[in-house]
Amino acid sequence: MKTIRKTAALALCAILVFAFGALAFSADKVTLLLRVEGIDGCMYCEHFTAGSGTVAKALAELDAADDTISFVGLDVGYVSQINDVAAPVYGGWDGWMYLVNGEEVMTGVTDTPVADGDEIIFYYADPFGAGFQKPEVRQDGEELIFTSADTIWNDDGTTTVVENPVAGMTVYLGDYTLTTDENGAAELPDDIAFAQYPIQVERKAENGCPTVLRFAPDTMILIDVAEPVTDAEEPSEEPSEEESAEPAGTEPAVTTAAPAATAAPETTASPETTAASDKDSETVPTAAESTTRVRPTSAVTTTGVRSTARTSTPTVPKTGEKMTLIIALAVLVIGIGAFAVSYVLSKNKKGKK
Repeated sequence: MKTIRKTAALALCAILVFAFGALAFSADKVTLLLRVEGIDGCMYCEHFTAGSGTVAKALAELDAADDTISFVGLDVGYVSQINDVAAPVYGGWDGWMYLVNGEEVMTGVTDTPVADGDEIIFYYADPFGAGFQKPEVRQDGEELIFTSADTIWNDDGTTTVVENPVAGMTVYLGDYTLTTDENGAAELPDDIAFAQYPIQVERKAENGCPTVLRFAPDTMILIDVAEPVTDAEEPSEEPSEEESAEPAGTEPAVTTAAPAATAAPETTASPETTAASDKDSETVPTAAESTTRVRPTSAVTTTGVRSTARTSTPTVPKTGEKMTLIIALAVLVIGIGAFAVSYVLSKNKKGKK
């Protein structure tokens, strides 16, 4: 009987050691979003789970686990190639740059830490040659306005962020193709309707190098236009035959036409991305569903839509927390079971004595 109890105790200790080891292992995991914008389009946009640490460590794990993406240069801190796109393509200062949570990073991938829920964007550009901008969009009446918060390097090595228009850029708005002017404005088509539209942007230098950061592949924008106004029917000036017939010897009746119905006030709404609330998604038609020709009648400045995937992708699940909860419950159940077995064996031993 003592042997059985010792075996049970050792088994319980082994289970607890294993469980706490798994608990520590799961706590070191982070879930990240990686988006790679190549020369001609988006090359990769997925969530993945990797060990905590640096950008280089996380991407190395992704490279080993996913055959659709590969990196060169992770060990030296600078990514010089992603898949088959190796820098420099255009023979200048062009190459792979990256952002973490929408912010420019001044350290190499081996020195940049990552945290659960971070968004990493790699993009191909030549910022010191052809130039590069990261557009944001807002609607102003009958126009979409595109601006970019550009970082300017000063002579003393400091930086200044300046908001500039994004001019000469092609905008794909659903089935429409627009172009921004020198002020970063793109006029909306006359037949555009109140609806959510997929939106994408593109601009390249003469040599073909991208000069703007594209929006995430599933970015949507709500185009805010007035509801159609139906003209009130004008009352007929000529009375009907029944009304015009008057009895002999009586004065004709005097009738007053009712005033025309007043048009309903127009409504406006703010542009939104795919992260809009469920209520809005149920009431706002998509571009394919909306066919009514409407036009805005007043300039309404609305909030901007960020071009990063964070505004257009589902919330990143915290895998580590879920695993921690599951393991903790499993350890609790096993502990209770082991205690029950030990108690039963102890009672049986006393009964035999």
